[in-house]
Amino acid sequence: MDRRDFLMGAGLSAAGFAGCLGNADNENAIEYEQCGKRVIPIRELPAPAEDEVMIALEEGEYESDNSVILPDVMDIDESYLSSDGSFVYYTVVVERDETVTRLQLERDYPSTSATASILNALEDDVTAEVHIENKATDEILVSETIELKADEEVEFNGDIEYRYGRYNAEFTITKNGSKRSETVSWSDHEYIGPYPNYTIQTFSEEGMLSWEAGDHHDPLPCEWNDNGELIEGPTAS
Repeated sequence: MDRRDFLMGAGLSAAGFAGCLGNADNENAIEYEQCGKRVIPIRELPAPAEDEVMIALEEGEYESDNSVILPDVMDIDESYLSSDGSFVYYTVVVERDETVTRLQLERDYPSTSATASILNALEDDVTAEVHIENKATDEILVSETIELKADEEVEFNGDIEYRYGRYNAEFTITKNGSKRSETVSWSDHEYIGPYPNYTIQTFSEEGMLSWEAGDHHDPLPCEWNDNGELIEGPTAS
């Protein structure tokens, strides 16, 4: 999804922001309390910070002769911004020199503590060809052929770093010379909670792919009052 698609998906017109703030100085005197959510939807930001973000998305960066507001409302080293409903994520980069402060957004996907494994639920040994890909990052995480004994389970973890995104997994199970293939898809994102884990099952007879994702659900939105105090949502540690 490109920047124009994102702006349309967010329900905000880029034309409405052009020239509104531009690279004007930030003279907002409100001191904001940081929200500690790991993923913060752009729509939850206070209006001045949201304007900074929208200009950065439209123009490539936001500039100010003074400081910028966004680092005051979120921990830019720990938290991500997200667009509504599209599972597009951004990290925030702020650079300062003697005269100008620049804010930029970079596409990124939060890491997750998810684990994946396959279980041979048969009484016979099988050969499994496994291919797992994160379609959001175009990263192939698993592509291997393994031998599974009866009731044996193999994990696909180790050095693999799973991230939010849309996953496709392709399996081919060979038993006694007979093959069966199946493809399963799922998404991992901040709204999978509030339950701590979920499991995707396939091959109900031959075996099971198990995908367990850590509980990273943030049920409460970030909300500030007119004085910049955080009245809803976790505070940054």
